[in-house]
Amino acid sequence: MPNRFYTAADCGPGGDLTKCHLLLSEVRCHDDAGDPCADCGGEVKLLVETAWGFKAIREALGQPIKVTSGYRCRKHQERLFEAAVAKYGSRSEAAKRVAPPGASPHEYAAALDCHQNAMTPRAFRDFVAKLLSGDCRLGLYESFVHFDRAHYLNPNPDPAHFRRGARWGRA
Repeated sequence: MPNRFYTAADCGPGGDLTKCHLLLSEVRCHDDAGDPCADCGGEVKLLVETAWGFKAIREALGQPIKVTSGYRCRKHQERLFEAAVAKYGSRSEAAKRVAPPGASPHEYAAALDCHQNAMTPRAFRDFVAKLLSGDCRLGLYESFVHFDRAHYLNPNPDPAHFRRGARWGRA
């Protein structure tokens, strides 16, 4: 079955994906200030399976969850990676912290970075892992949790890495 994505056309008049409890601003490609990406104009795209998984998380938690990053166009991912190279001094060190262009599930509209203020990132990650029984990939970072369902991509662009149940992180 081909991939299905929510796009701006699926958003209601209030700029939201109400059926999935997501705001347009949470899933659109944007810069650090939250403004639409200059390269893609703030494209909105999210894999349906990721959206519905996130809906389950928000409903089960019953508390606000802040989404800081959703879809990223290739140019945006390139900028993030090059900034990490400049910060950490090499491509290999940067790749430990930021996916190189072509390797991020954000580029394939399958990922969300988020945090929950009442829980530590570790507690939030563990809550999601238990709730979804490993039907996602989770990354633990100092101030947020990466959530994706890249294993649902068809065809899977990186089957060695975009697989169900992977957990990683440094926090």
